[in-house]
Amino acid sequence: MRLTIILGVTYLLNACGGAPQQWQGYCFPRAYLTPDIQSDDSNFDSASNYGPTVFFEGEYIAKHVDSFKGTTADPLFGRVYNHLQIISSTHAIEKQLSEEHSLTQSEEVPSLYFDKQSKYDWYAYTRDDNGYEYWGSCILDGSGDSKQGYSCMRQLTQNGLSFTYDVDFINLAAYPQIDAFIKRQLTQWRCE
Repeated sequence: MRLTIILGVTYLLNACGGAPQQWQGYCFPRAYLTPDIQSDDSNFDSASNYGPTVFFEGEYIAKHVDSFKGTTADPLFGRVYNHLQIISSTHAIEKQLSEEHSLTQSEEVPSLYFDKQSKYDWYAYTRDDNGYEYWGSCILDGSGDSKQGYSCMRQLTQNGLSFTYDVDFINLAAYPQIDAFIKRQLTQWRCE
């Protein structure tokens, strides 16, 4: 009888995703990992210092971040789903600002400053008392009503690790709340 209960519990745990993926002191629930790393492939990006990639559906994010738009209308495709895929790494990108006068303040998010590399891509920075800090990078993607939409790769650092996610300009103003949501998740996923 005891063996049957143990086997039953083991089966249920495996059916619900199995043991969490451990990486750098975090235990990522397999239900939130992208399909390519739900397997036990120990060679996945090991040479590049990358860890698990987490995926949240847009509707899930919208439940936790009030200003996040999980879906948006698109004239060509009808509806676009704004999911979050978060790439974890032990390496953070560092871009030092070379000339402060080359920055333009974001119209959508006044706390961001853009350093145009070309008319198609630019670096983004935030400002504090110590100067400017690299926030991420953005590219023109031709989305939106005016076809002048863009998306950004936000690099969030936490406990010396980098967690990078793509955010469309429609949700760009929600980035502080998205960051807070990710930090809450990471806190919950610390291995005990």
